[in-house]
Amino acid sequence: MAKSHHSLPNPRAPVVTPLTSRVVPKRPTSALVRVLLVDDSLPVRQRLRSLIDESGIGQVVAEAATIEQALTAFEDCVPDALVLDLQLHDGSGFTVLEQVKRRRPECRVVVVTNSATPEVRNQCRRMGADECLEKSNDFERLPRMLVGAAEAAADVGSVHGDGERANAIGAATQRRSPDVQFQLTDSLAAAIYTCDAEGRITYFNAAAVALWGREPVLDHDRWCGWWRLLDPQGHTIAPDQYPMAQAIRERRPLGACEILVERPDGSRRQVLAYPQPFFAADGTVTGAVNLLVDITPLRRLQTERQQQLALAQATLDSLDSQVCLIDSNGTILSVNRAWRQYGAANDGEASRTNEGANYLAVCAQGVRAGWPGAAEFADGLRGVLQGSLGSFEVEYPCDSPDIRLWFAARITRLAGYGPSSVTIAHTDITQRKQAEAARVLLERQLYESQKMEAVGTLASSIAHDFNNTMGAILGNVELARQDIAVDHPVAISLGQIQKAGLRARSLVQKILSFSRRQPQAMQVQLLRPLVEEGIDLLRATLPSGVTLHSAFCDEPLAACLDATQLHQVLMNLGTNAWHSMQGQPGSIEIGLAACDRRSPAMQGPPGSIEIGRATFDRRSPGLTVRPSPEPGASAGAWSRLWVRDSGCGMDETTLARIFEPFFTTKPDGIGTGLGLATVCGIVCAHGGEITVDSAPAQGSCFHIYLPVRALDDSSENSASSQPDAKPALATRANGQHVLYLDDDECMSMVVARLLPRVGFRVTCFQNAELALEALRSQPDRFDIVITDFNMPRQSGLDVAREVSRIHPGLPVVITSGDITEDLIAEAAEAGVRGMFNKARTVEDLGHLTLRALAVAGALV
Repeated sequence: MAKSHHSLPNPRAPVVTPLTSRVVPKRPTSALVRVLLVDDSLPVRQRLRSLIDESGIGQVVAEAATIEQALTAFEDCVPDALVLDLQLHDGSGFTVLEQVKRRRPECRVVVVTNSATPEVRNQCRRMGADECLEKSNDFERLPRMLVGAAEAAADVGSVHGDGERANAIGAATQRRSPDVQFQLTDSLAAAIYTCDAEGRITYFNAAAVALWGREPVLDHDRWCGWWRLLDPQGHTIAPDQYPMAQAIRERRPLGACEILVERPDGSRRQVLAYPQPFFAADGTVTGAVNLLVDITPLRRLQTERQQQLALAQATLDSLDSQVCLIDSNGTILSVNRAWRQYGAANDGEASRTNEGANYLAVCAQGVRAGWPGAAEFADGLRGVLQGSLGSFEVEYPCDSPDIRLWFAARITRLAGYGPSSVTIAHTDITQRKQAEAARVLLERQLYESQKMEAVGTLASSIAHDFNNTMGAILGNVELARQDIAVDHPVAISLGQIQKAGLRARSLVQKILSFSRRQPQAMQVQLLRPLVEEGIDLLRATLPSGVTLHSAFCDEPLAACLDATQLHQVLMNLGTNAWHSMQGQPGSIEIGLAACDRRSPAMQGPPGSIEIGRATFDRRSPGLTVRPSPEPGASAGAWSRLWVRDSGCGMDETTLARIFEPFFTTKPDGIGTGLGLATVCGIVCAHGGEITVDSAPAQGSCFHIYLPVRALDDSSENSASSQPDAKPALATRANGQHVLYLDDDECMSMVVARLLPRVGFRVTCFQNAELALEALRSQPDRFDIVITDFNMPRQSGLDVAREVSRIHPGLPVVITSGDITEDLIAEAAEAGVRGMFNKARTVEDLGHLTLRALAVAGALV
């Protein structure tokens, strides 16, 4: 009797083992499950469709994104299974679940959600859902959840109008077989077949035909020999090494054997084979049964996922920010290249936060250690992990071995990808912070510059009136002394008034010199006169309880410098010294001496830190700031200028920061923190060095070293012609007539009495228009015109220009309380013969008038 293709080779053939949970079942295409997808996320629907289509179990017949679309599609397509999201744009998916189960209880419903908590699963079960899957973790299980729907569809296919599918399933189950267990194999998605001990095929199910690509000849074809089998590495497997042949030869069942099958049409499938021999009563092997599971879709998905992961990792590695991915418990799943490089660059400190570490534990450690921003960062991270925050950002400082860095941290939950997809990105914003600090520094420097400019403007504006007053005082004092006898009792008082007036006049000139807006005027000058001027300027600002001493060497020391900036250095250091006494009596010493570069005070240790052109050497005690060596710098002769105080002194922490801009230990509202930074900049700009010696309760001493320069002839001449030098009069006037113009009545009275004593006749005017009118009416009446510069309506320059039109060649002399370089240049263009400071009227007026007349040829 010929065997049927369903007959068994041995009545003891084993029962087929159910599929394990590791594989995805595949159904014949004639019994596909009709699936309705309901989810408001298009990427999620696309992913679900791909899983369902590639599993071979079902096909998506409709999709919906809202409750209304879902209910309409359910009525139109009559699906076997519903895959339902619980969170839709227009409401809860539970509404759809309730309606579907009320209309068709037999429809299989698989709920997919972002958070499949026990409470959600219980509610889904109470409302009739068959399964509840979590999107992030359970997607791969979806095809297996549809198997029940396939069996239900076979039973009620005619009711649903799907007669063709029901007939196909019915035809498969109506095949005759001695064993009902093998009749059931035709409804399985896995391929099952048997062979005898020689490998001839004795039974196969429908899924085997679909997998092989053709139907074999029973009792003839061996091992399905038209296949070409390859191992996972792509090497061809010999027939005697086929899984079934190996199971028969070794008389034992084999586990999952992964092989690559090349079918007659050239297509390839990846399958898992589970061969198992069966035996006769005497123990001989009579054949084997094999179960084949097509894992091609699964492997394709795994390959695609690996490619996606590799692409995602490559994208993360290309970022400059340090990025990591963590799960809901705070465990780090992966980090990018920048993260690892930062850890390696910081002595492996960040290696504690690589894969497998718990970031919450690292944050807790940072909070205990007092890391800046750690507590705020930890609270934000917990908020994002718990779902109360969608994202969180914070900026925090981080001390690296070299410098302080700044980072911006951003914690973000990736919506739609489950609780494990939380990213943490740390971006280095140090340059941005430095730029912001530089901007603030520039703004404050601009403010200080504007304030100094305002001081200069104020000083210039009051200099005229102040010098008028001082000129009148000194002039009247001088006239009074000339009118009395030398031994008169009043002479002593007049001498004291003159001495105080000269001191006041000198002080206002120094204020003008300090605040004048002019470019840096570098020239070789003697240091002692400049330091003495600075001491006089400082003495006027100190309270009575502070004693100011000076100490100078006998050697004349010169340096190439800007006198105004040297005054500023002394004022800043002296003011700081006064403030360090904290309101208590004390002393300040300012000294000048020669020194040698080989002196220990000028030799800093190696390993200094260079910042710009200045180098900071930290040593105990004190701090040194030294510039980079300049070409031509002297190797020996240097001058040392020091400012020592008896104040509170500084500890090492304060000492290390005193030259930082805006660092100050003074109370709010007192000082800007720019004083010592300015001193440092001026000293370095002059090619010098500055050192500081200080200790708490022992005062401080700032040493400024400047390279000595040779004093040339021009410098000596300029030094010898100091403002206080009194030139002797060459001769007396012979009655020449002077037109004197000044809007100040006191000065006019002084000049009216002063010039006749040296042989001049004087006519004084306080109005420029009246003076010019008198000159127009009698051009030859006057021999010289002396006019004030700063007057209402017309300035002295305007008067000089008008005089040159009325009487060309008539000499004009201008007097002013503030003579600037710009004023000198404009006066020369206007033809002015001379200028003098109004405060020095008594000393200079007669001599300058005689000289101007001599140059003009009007003095005989």
